[in-house]
Amino acid sequence: VIEFGAADGLFCSNTARLWLSGYDALLIESDPVHYSKLGRFKHARVNTLQAKVEDLEDFTSEIVDVCSIDVDGNEYQILEKLKTKHTILVVEHNPTVPPHVRMVNELDTMQGSSALSLTDLCVGMGYTLVAATTSNLIFTYQLDVEGYEQDLENLFDYSCLNYVVTDYHGRYNMIG
Repeated sequence: VIEFGAADGLFCSNTARLWLSGYDALLIESDPVHYSKLGRFKHARVNTLQAKVEDLEDFTSEIVDVCSIDVDGNEYQILEKLKTKHTILVVEHNPTVPPHVRMVNELDTMQGSSALSLTDLCVGMGYTLVAATTSNLIFTYQLDVEGYEQDLENLFDYSCLNYVVTDYHGRYNMIG
């Protein structure tokens, strides 16, 4: 297991349940405050590293069972460079962008990219979308996905969407 953007190791972790139950893990966090809390989990199965992630290959070129990329905005740019095909890929997306909209954030803006843009990129790399949470997309590589819903619009969690609508006089309301 490898998690890029591990925060303090538990809060909003995509992998904690795995490494707490015995998986080997590499937890990477760039923020010094979060990283200082992450250090408490150092033991034989868990390694931690404070680093900013720009290229996953800088940290591993081996295939891992679960690779989580949750770096608050640069997921698309990191995925573009990905060469190693991990078995399960968990990728954070911006849940305030509707699932039919393509949007790639500018580097280092902490805006995040749309689920559709990330899905298009990952599917183009040979991954299959198999699940979505409020803010993460889950892909597999070369696993049997028969029986899994694979349509982004059906998997997408619409609870974070807000819309600005106008009436015929130009007044607007927020819905959502």
